Amino acid sequence: RPYLRGLGVNSSVPVYMRFTGRVRNLFISKGMLEKIIQEMWVSRYILHALHEDLPDIAKPGIVGGKAAAVALRCVTRNELTDHFDYGNVLYYEYARCPFQEFFHSYICERWLNATEWAYSLVDAMGRFKYDADVEMFYEVLNGNLPEEVFLDQTVMLHKFKKVLNLVDLPDEIVESWREQGVTLDLLDCLPFDTIMEEVSKFFHTKSQDQVESIRLALQRDIQILTDKEGVYGSCAVPWMDLFQQDNEGNQMSFVEALRDQHLEEVAIFMSSLSDAIDAAQQDGYCTPIAIKQQVLALDPHRPEE
Repeated sequence: RPYLRGLGVNSSVPVYMRFTGRVRNLFISKGMLEKIIQEMWVSRYILHALHEDLPDIAKPGIVGGKAAAVALRCVTRNELTDHFDYGNVLYYEYARCPFQEFFHSYICERWLNATEWAYSLVDAMGRFKYDADVEMFYEVLNGNLPEEVFLDQTVMLHKFKKVLNLVDLPDEIVESWREQGVTLDLLDCLPFDTIMEEVSKFFHTKSQDQVESIRLALQRDIQILTDKEGVYGSCAVPWMDLFQQDNEGNQMSFVEALRDQHLEEVAIFMSSLSDAIDAAQQDGYCTPIAIKQQVLALDPHRPEE
């Protein structure tokens, strides 16, 4: 649609959408939307990342600015991830305002025609919500998910990449690949079965259906990456390529499956926790101890502190 209809100025309308009349649709592409979302995360977060080999980028004491931008770019664009141990991120903070207010302020500061950009961005999010990056931002913007889910998912993927990177392959497997004439860099490859074994161990709480969904996604990616129809098991999979994305921000099916399941699990946990807290209330009040008990009941592996 060339024009979008304004939702009015009622207080129930999000602050960034308050407008009466027609709004020109800028028809934002998926690639542009992904880029803007990444830039918004950079602006929203202040990250401390520590690595002795990058003193000018991420050393202790540097807050925001170049350090934050580089650190978060490493996350969102899968660049230089091995230079940062996101399991040891010192801390992160949010700007001191609700996420919707931040979204509104960001748009107003960046574009003169802020209303057009606000409506066009929301329209684009609706069109490209099938993508994990877009869906996560969209759900956070609408208040359906806490924004902590962004860093939680980022750390999860980075830790899993480190697990795959530490797998020590037997020499006989590498030798068999050479005999088969595999032309890929064998140091960056893992057998299909090995990747799935690591999936089952790292994501040990996933159901059989979830693991099977990941398996099918990996099979689809192998056909793209190795050009092999229906050959799995011990075949050489260039696993690092599974985490890459194209110019439109599209990722491989394997990573999309992991991210989609993560969002679904967070949404289910939040809903279950809300129901559990409501059930534990007495006279409309729930004590901190009762809330802690409900959290541990839903997630027994969570540290008590």
